[in-house]
Amino acid sequence: MERRLAAIVIADVAGFSRMVAEDEAGTIERMRELRDTVTEPAIENAGGRIVKRTGDGTLVEFSSVVGAVEGAIDVQRQLAEIANADPEDRRFILRIGVHLGEVLVEADGDIHGDGVNVAARLEALCAPGEILVSGAVWDHLEGRLDVRAEELGLRELKNIPRKVALHRLIPVEGPVAASPAPDQGKASLPLADKPSIVVLPFDDMSKDADSGFLADGLVEDVTTALSRFRSLFVIARNTAFSYRGKAINVADVGRELGVQYVLEGSVRRAGDRVRVTAQLIDATADRHIWAEKYDRNLDDIFAIQDELTQAIAMAVAPSIRAEEITASADRDPGSLSLREKLARAWWHLQRYTAEDGEAARAVLTSALEESPRNATALAFIAQSYVFDGLYGWGRPQPESIRLAIETATQALMCDPDDENAQVHLAIALFIAKQHSEAARHLERVLESNPNHATAMGSLGMVLTYMHDHRADTLLKRAARLSPRDVWTSMFVGHRGMIAFIKGDDETALSYFREGLRIAPRNASLLRGEVTALAHLGRLVEAKDCYARLLEVAPGVTQTITRNGVMFVYEADASRFCEGLGRVGMPE
Repeated sequence: MERRLAAIVIADVAGFSRMVAEDEAGTIERMRELRDTVTEPAIENAGGRIVKRTGDGTLVEFSSVVGAVEGAIDVQRQLAEIANADPEDRRFILRIGVHLGEVLVEADGDIHGDGVNVAARLEALCAPGEILVSGAVWDHLEGRLDVRAEELGLRELKNIPRKVALHRLIPVEGPVAASPAPDQGKASLPLADKPSIVVLPFDDMSKDADSGFLADGLVEDVTTALSRFRSLFVIARNTAFSYRGKAINVADVGRELGVQYVLEGSVRRAGDRVRVTAQLIDATADRHIWAEKYDRNLDDIFAIQDELTQAIAMAVAPSIRAEEITASADRDPGSLSLREKLARAWWHLQRYTAEDGEAARAVLTSALEESPRNATALAFIAQSYVFDGLYGWGRPQPESIRLAIETATQALMCDPDDENAQVHLAIALFIAKQHSEAARHLERVLESNPNHATAMGSLGMVLTYMHDHRADTLLKRAARLSPRDVWTSMFVGHRGMIAFIKGDDETALSYFREGLRIAPRNASLLRGEVTALAHLGRLVEAKDCYARLLEVAPGVTQTITRNGVMFVYEADASRFCEGLGRVGMPE
């Protein structure tokens, strides 16, 4: 067999299994049509050789690295344009992996070897509509292609004995690229660079409808305890709870979130007894590491939490010191009835409505009657006032922020280490434009809990306006820790604000639009899109976006913007408002 160096491209269709299950004949016919009219002509034009097809997948060999990537970009852009006219659940969007390496060539033209294996791993990790390339490919590309790229660092790939540098190429800016529903066995995010885990919501098997809050509280506490291990990468609870009530495949969850381990389980409550079952799964290998069942008195629920945390930590990160594991056991949060009230209040707060904020405060008021110095209850109340201030619910913004600061400060007097109180005091101070104080509180949280996504992203937002170079890294990592979090759109949007402040309006626009794909009616992001478009001279688009902004925030003015956006420097505020003025926003 001949041995040679080649650029290897492997591609397959995102969501193909689902589409075939829904309409087998139509899906296969459409795939063949797009092969004949788009993918194969693009491959031929770029100088590629189709080695073989495997169902919805294609293996291609190129002699030129640049040609391989140019062909992949051409295919993705053509398919994205076609997909704009298709229903969202019937779009043909590819995942593509590209690697440069040695291959063995058989007499019939088939190829094998390390080069093919690495390309296959990259394709499996790639997000729909994007291209994942290895460091060997990237070394030949820098500066040669007009495509947005993002460095992902060194990553371990399954069955590859060395770490591989990865780079993400984004050929298409817009919602089409990410539109296919998660497929069986495919991924959206590469694995984190250290042991990584998501704790999924536990199933409530009890007859009592209210006992679901017991399960939620257990999951939240285990997640928080694991987050404190610097040796672990822990997906934030807001993202984990987005899977509640859904029929899921554990391997798919691991791929979607880019984590190796998934913890799932159930809680069954009967009278004063509780049964908790838990199983830890290696999602990358689809194998069980361990399963455990706890039959206890209800009062022992906190001991179960501690045992779970320690068992998981030992299983996924053996290098964690014994004393660090011991220190992870949380303080006793109080009686079980109090615990359930806190879990119920947190559930309301995650719904992000004015009515749920009021409902949470009612539950928390009852909790404080039982435990007047409970820092968690006070921190949750502060959180509800922060939301009121952000969205203009219930009372004038300054009043809501004053209440948030007062309540969070009271919580910290009860427990100076309460992370939720620190975070929401910081956000309230940020809204009040006390940037340095806000940053101090958030940095303190991250010292004790390096996986706290909200603290990390909030610090990134604060530092954005302070022109601190750390901001972009913090925002990027926060979005990775909690990709399904309601805050993620703002983390992404503030990466756009960083670019805008630097005068890079094109990059700013791409990030504002990426945030709007997550939260289409976010007024802050719409304002960013308007001003970026205006500064780019694209006034027709800017005015269309301004019309959408007025639907969300009909009374918005330049003065409201100056007061509501947390600018530190007058030059930043003036440039931002200048763009808004170009589309007719009143002062």
